[in-house]
Amino acid sequence: MKKLLPIISIILFLMVLYFSDFEKTIAIISEANISFLALAGILMMLSLALRVTKWKLFLNALKLKNTWSDCAHSFLPGLFIGNITPVKIGEPIRSYILKKIRGHSVTATLPSIWLEKVLEMLSTIMIGLLGIIFVWKSQFNYVFIFFGIALFLIVLTILLAKSKRALKFFAKFIPKVTGNMVNNLRKGFKIGNKNIVIIFLLTTFIWIVDGIIFYMAFISIGIIADPLFIISLFSFAVVVSVITFLPGGIGSFELAFILILPITMSGAAAGVLLGRVFTFWIPTLIASVSWKITK
Repeated sequence: MKKLLPIISIILFLMVLYFSDFEKTIAIISEANISFLALAGILMMLSLALRVTKWKLFLNALKLKNTWSDCAHSFLPGLFIGNITPVKIGEPIRSYILKKIRGHSVTATLPSIWLEKVLEMLSTIMIGLLGIIFVWKSQFNYVFIFFGIALFLIVLTILLAKSKRALKFFAKFIPKVTGNMVNNLRKGFKIGNKNIVIIFLLTTFIWIVDGIIFYMAFISIGIIADPLFIISLFSFAVVVSVITFLPGGIGSFELAFILILPITMSGAAAGVLLGRVFTFWIPTLIASVSWKITK
């Protein structure tokens, strides 16, 4: 099944290009306003810098010695591997790279990555819910229910992650996990509620920045929309891309975004493709260079 996921991604992506009239979509992109795209590029670099800073905040909360450079050299390779694997399952490699750089135990830092992913999903769901409440129309009530259920499950996951009893229970199903490793995992989750709130707020800000990048992408091709609608729709597409398990959400992200936008397929595809260039493709390229340097 895992081998089929990249194929499914490619098929969905090609479907998006085909039904949106590829030639017309490219024509729209070719006329994009460079100034707005330049601003999108600046926001992209800000987003990357903030993501590295967030990783540093996790490590600081665990009282693990590190520098911003250490965090960048471990985060970026993890971002690259995460972006090319389903549901970013390869991203925890940053813990291994950090161990090579600083010698920190993998089991001490790995929970931070898990918790980070949970907080990211919680943040996207919150943004999506705000969009549904204040902007989206009533026909999207089923989306509201979906987000509500997902929110409940994520909050439950956070509570379980901070429970020593829960960690011991799940460890029973992983034979190689020793008692010492369970303790390290427990310490990894023990970063304090204050730190979790700060990191959650930073995570939310990062998603908003990425959403604004999409807003800039649409403005660059002359499509003006409600910023909150674009940002919340971006969050919804992120959630869809995660639950489809496709590498980088390629295909599913674009499809979810385009189908809901109340504009022509060609215009929607042009805006989404431009947005993805600055929120996925260029960051992945930058991260791939870092991966090669790390190796």
